[in-house]
Amino acid sequence: MRFGLKIIVFFLVTITFNIHLSAQRKDSSNIGSVKGTVKDTSLNYYLQAASVSVYNLANKLIAYSLTNNYGEFIIKGLPINIPLELRISFVGYKTFSMRFEVSVQKKTIDAGQVALAKSSGLLDDVIITPPPVRMNHDTLEFSAQAFTLEKNAVGEDLLRKLPGVIVWGDGTITVNGRQINKLLVDGKPFLTGENKVATQNIPKSAIDKVQVYQEFVDPNNPYDSITSINFKLRKTMHNGLFGVVSAGMGTNGTYQSVVNLNVFNSRNQFALVGQSNNINKLGDEINTILLNNTFKGKGVKVEYQPDFNLPGANKESSGGILYTHDFIPDFNQDKQDRLSINSFINHFSNNTVKQTTILNFIGNNSALTQQINNSLLTDNNEFTLSSRYNKLKNYNSYFVEGDYNYLKQTGQQFLNNKTLVPAIGVASFGNRFDSSSSSTNKISFKAGINHQGFFKESKPKLTKWNLSYFLNAENGDTNRTALATFVDSTNTGLNENFNRRYKNNLNIIDQGLSFTLGDFGKMLFKKSSRFSNLNIQFENDLQFRIQKIDNFITDIDSGAYLQ
Repeated sequence: MRFGLKIIVFFLVTITFNIHLSAQRKDSSNIGSVKGTVKDTSLNYYLQAASVSVYNLANKLIAYSLTNNYGEFIIKGLPINIPLELRISFVGYKTFSMRFEVSVQKKTIDAGQVALAKSSGLLDDVIITPPPVRMNHDTLEFSAQAFTLEKNAVGEDLLRKLPGVIVWGDGTITVNGRQINKLLVDGKPFLTGENKVATQNIPKSAIDKVQVYQEFVDPNNPYDSITSINFKLRKTMHNGLFGVVSAGMGTNGTYQSVVNLNVFNSRNQFALVGQSNNINKLGDEINTILLNNTFKGKGVKVEYQPDFNLPGANKESSGGILYTHDFIPDFNQDKQDRLSINSFINHFSNNTVKQTTILNFIGNNSALTQQINNSLLTDNNEFTLSSRYNKLKNYNSYFVEGDYNYLKQTGQQFLNNKTLVPAIGVASFGNRFDSSSSSTNKISFKAGINHQGFFKESKPKLTKWNLSYFLNAENGDTNRTALATFVDSTNTGLNENFNRRYKNNLNIIDQGLSFTLGDFGKMLFKKSSRFSNLNIQFENDLQFRIQKIDNFITDIDSGAYLQ
């Protein structure tokens, strides 16, 4: 199953202006409403969070709501003089339906007390259109099939239709004013975990339900929670392919190209990205390329535009891969077994040339001219590789991760400064040449075990402990040559030159072992006591560092002049 593969190739600079002016007016015909209460008359209690929806006779959803704590509902903004159907559903009960029509004389229809009958468990009726919203235990579920959108709509378009959900311009999502901390797909992070990668690439047709729920950080503290959204995909839509391939060429040798290919299934996620340009667009990480080359998205992506504040001519080529594998398909906050690998390479070069002329008038008939020429050339190469394995089961977690980073930087700068006087020509000049190169290798390793066995005990025991270890190693070499000359034509005694070479070497090894034990607050005080929430534990940290720094400075030739 393919989500979307968009290929764009162009060889001419194309400028497109798309101006769309629209004026939205409130429809004066949508002034009707329907209200009522929902009750189980046999048990004599009101049904909270029952799904209430209004459709037209073409089976198109008009509006929907949930009943409150007292079983009450009211749906406003209904059209008048149009036949409508009210449907009320609740898990374990038969669906209630009632046809009605709002008129100018009777703008509010009172459905009264709606009595839902218990379902016998037999499939007497087949419901083609599911309720648009319902409460499933502590999870608020929106049915994607109940919302009619254009064929190429994506998850972001669906979220904009949900009540209380706002998708902001920067990609932030809020539900009833509370920011979403996680957006998952089938209960697990999607590719890099950024919201826009999922919302702007997964089509609405692939989504079965949008689930909103509270995820507890500490199971013992119900107030320590975050709001999360999960896209539950349809059973036949767990495999997907999407991407963007684009290339362009313009005047003066400008060019840009982007490759963004992504494949996923229930256990694996793979992304291949790359870009190359000389128009000052910086794509120096996988997230930047993924977020700004989605299958569809509204708004202008100002974060991935040419940066005209960068001096000189800039070229950048970068690319990387991302791969994750879940050893168990039912990834969730309580059960995880995942391996992830991330690799990225980036090459960036800059060529800057500046020419400055300063004219100073001295008196009425004399002038002094200063000419400054500055040329700078830099070249950077960076490679990163990171991997992580983590396992979580029954609140016990284990992780192992490693990272490698290589950075090589080279640069050359030539500065020429001349002072001209009409009577003698060149009065003085100074030249400076700097050449530098550096390389750095960094390796890090981390591993840890977190055991929280007291969650499984009826009486808390001192079994909570954490053990972690880290190793960081860094090696760096820097070489620099500085040549400088100053010559004064009027006074040779001021002539001076400076020729020096620098060499630096750095080696660092850091190691650390950390151990924490217990949750003494829960062991020392009764659960009903406010002191039981105190975080009291034993902690011991051991860190060890080996560092070696070598610096060498030598003069090249004190008698040589740089012309």
